[in-house]
Parts: sequence; structure tokens; C-alpha cells
Amino acid sequence: MIRQALLILSLFTLLAPTRAQVPAFVQDSLDIWVEREMARWNVPGLAVCIVKDGEVVVEKGYGVRSVEQGGKVDQHTLFMIASNSKIFAGTLLALAEHEGKLSLQDTVVRWLPWFSLSDPEIGRRVNLTDLITHRLGLKTFQGDFLHWASPLSSLDLVRRMRFLPLHTPFRTAYGYCNVGYIAAGLVLEKATGRNWHTAVDSTFFQPLGMTRSSTQRAGIALDPNACVPYTLVRGRLTAMDYPFLDIIGPAASINSSVHDMSRWLIMQLDSGRYDDRQIVPWEVVRKTREAQTVIRTVRSAEFPSRHISVYGLGWQMSDYAGKWICEHGGGADGFVTTTAIVPEAGLGVAVFTNTDQNNLYNALKMQIIDAYLGLPYRNYGEMYWPREEKERKTEVERVAALEDRAAKGSCPTPAEKLTGIFAHPHFGKISVASGKPGTFQIRFSDHQALTAELRPLGGNDFLCTYNVPTYGIQEVRFDPEKDTWFLKVNDFVDYEVYAFSRK
Repeated sequence: MIRQALLILSLFTLLAPTRAQVPAFVQDSLDIWVEREMARWNVPGLAVCIVKDGEVVVEKGYGVRSVEQGGKVDQHTLFMIASNSKIFAGTLLALAEHEGKLSLQDTVVRWLPWFSLSDPEIGRRVNLTDLITHRLGLKTFQGDFLHWASPLSSLDLVRRMRFLPLHTPFRTAYGYCNVGYIAAGLVLEKATGRNWHTAVDSTFFQPLGMTRSSTQRAGIALDPNACVPYTLVRGRLTAMDYPFLDIIGPAASINSSVHDMSRWLIMQLDSGRYDDRQIVPWEVVRKTREAQTVIRTVRSAEFPSRHISVYGLGWQMSDYAGKWICEHGGGADGFVTTTAIVPEAGLGVAVFTNTDQNNLYNALKMQIIDAYLGLPYRNYGEMYWPREEKERKTEVERVAALEDRAAKGSCPTPAEKLTGIFAHPHFGKISVASGKPGTFQIRFSDHQALTAELRPLGGNDFLCTYNVPTYGIQEVRFDPEKDTWFLKVNDFVDYEVYAFSRK
């Protein structure tokens, strides 16, 4: 009897440390915290996974896939993970170099002889590392007005890079560039003979058993266990359609579940291994984590232990509480997501949400990381919410004020001057025509699913309401002297104002 008791005690002692490694927040408070914060932030559905030391600790869904139709989110529910795709792309490039199929120092023109930037000399010098580390000289999101959900081909988008003006000296500043990843996908296809979709599937999805993951819109749009995307329009939660991201593949096209992503995280944390198999060599994994471009070096009051943030081959990296965090975020129409690993702690986290206007996904990620690093508890939901609440209120008031102006606005410029065909070298042509009484309609030649309604605000200012909520409700203007429309979309798509002049 004593020997049996001792045996039971010894077994308990072996198991107890594993249980003790799960912090109290994750063990006792995670469900309460998530459900409370989802209600606060008005997030319909959320999924989270946590891996630690090669094991899945949490793999769970919360809320509903659809506000209108219901359906519980679970660990297999699909989300668009958007720019988290860049980590896969960076790993593919590093793998191609490891296999001798290319060099990351190769110039782009070696593989795409027609490639150019607005400064042809810089275009000739750009190498493959420059393409995916955001140091070309373009501004963050510059050109994404066209790139995002475009019906054009990948080749078309990359060819038009030469029409985007450079704003900073080459290799001196960080400017987040989606089209650089599109170009990298074209190079990968030339060097390896496999396109993005085939390469991701055969290199990662199949060996890791990521059976729910895909790289094309159909993979999520036709799946019964997929989240409906939502955004806020005039402060109200509004369902959206899935954007077509197939052609910007390496920049943003992956759909996945937290169950699948837990396998990707385990592989990343185990030096490229999963289930006792080497999926990619450790040298490749390590290469993706080498710092290439400095993002910022200023400490913030919010994270005083963070001194530097840099970009690698698809990873954004920073020091935090004496550890190195590799992470990325992703935003698509109706989705914001994040993936993070803390290699020194053997910790990986992924958080997916199905609304594109929340910072809850980042708050939960940091809550989990702090818990595992043993840092004092602070509620990131409460920290981040006041700013979000203010921004939401400001946005509703901004749109309401514009619509109030539009209700009594007029325009002194004759309709025939405002209408016609106008063009931008990068974005192509727009057609402006009279619409319903007192309004005008914009159609985009290279974005055929996108339209916008124009209503006079007074003078030559107009309220521009895009049919796709992602592009927003903006104040735009017409310059009669330059015979030019100046158009704008939401900042999280593209910060720039673009001039369309009469063709």
C-alpha cells in the first residue's frame, strides 16, 4: 500500500511541473478575459492558440462565425491571416537560397529584367532582400489603393511600381511595401519553377498537416466553417465579402485556423522540426530572423523595456523584457490577426479576429506573453480601449458632419467639367459620370468591382462613399484649374492622396 502511494505521488510529481508551467491567467482567467473584452470591443468571433515547449497549451475559439447566422468559432474555423503570410514567403526565399536556386543578394533584374522603380538606377540595384524588408524608399502602404483586392495580374502590379515616386533614400528608411512581396513571388516562381500557391502547400501545409489552410479566396469563401468578415460603418458592425487576394499571394493571401497555425508555431520554435521531421533546415529558420531594416529605436511609455524594433525576412522583431519577440500582424477586409513567437521562452501565440477595427487581437497576444514571462499583470484590453473608443467616436462624428454638409452642399463647377475620363499613371483610368440627382459616380477601370458616389460638400469638395467599406467614406476634391480629381481611401489601405487628371 505504501509502495502504491509512493508510486502515485511520484507520478503526480512528474506531472505537476507541466501543470505549474501554465500561468494563472491562462489557466484560470483566459475565458473570462476574452469574453469580456470581445463584448467591449464588439468582436463577433475570435480564435487563439498557445504553444509552449513543443506542446499545444490552448487551441480554442470564442463567439460566432456570423452575427446573422450564428455558428460557434472553434479551433478549426478559418480566418484570413493576411500579412502573416509574409513569414511563409520569407521562409520560402531563405529556403530557395539554401538550396542554391537563388541568392538573396541577387538583383531583381537578374530574374525580372523588366523590373524598374521611378529611379531606374535604384531599380537596377534592388536585390531580393530589399524587396521583402521594406527599404525601397516607398512610403508605408504606398500604392495599395491599386494593389489591394485588384483584378489585375501580379505581373501588372509589379510592372506599375515604376510609377510610384520614391520618398526616402534607398535602404535608409522603413516603408511597409506589399508589392515588394508580390515581386518576390514572381522571382520565386522563376527560380524554383513553383508558384506561390504550390510552394506554400508542398513546403509547409502538407508536411505540417495544415489541412485547413489555403492560399486562395475559394479556400475560405466556400468553406462552411469560416468566419464572416466584419467592419464598422458609421459605428455599426457591417458584414463584408471576402476580398480577392490571390494575386498578391506572398503579401497576404493565406487562410488558416489556429489549429493549423499551432503546427507552424511549433515548427518555428523547434528549429524547423515538427513531429521528429525536419520541415525546413535550421539555417533557413535562423536566416529569417536576422535583422535587416530598423523600424524604430525609440522607447515608449507603454513598453519601456523595448529598445529597438527591426524587420527580418517576414518577421517584425523587437526586444521585450529581456527577450526577443518575432511577430507579425495581418489585416484584410473584416479580419485582423497576429502571430508571435518568443524563442527563448519556447512560446508561440496566434490570435485571429473577424472584424478589422479592433486592437483586441494585440491586447490578448501581449496579455499571454506577459503571463508566460512572469511580468506583473496589467489589463491590455483596458489600456488599449480608451484610445479605440475615442477613435471610433471621432470617426462617427466625422462622417456625420460630412453627411450633414452634403445634405445642403452645392458645387459651382459645371457637371461637364467634373465628368469624363481621368487617369493616374499607376492606378489607371477612372470614369466620372452623373449619377442620381445631385450626385456623381466613379468607376475604376482597373478595379472593376469598386465604385464610389460623389456628393457636393460646397466649393469643389465632395463626399466620396466607396461601395466597398474597406476604402471608407472620404472627403475628396476636384481642382478645376488642373482638371484633376484628388482621391483618398482609408489610411489602413493607403495613406496617400492620388491625382487623376483628365485623359
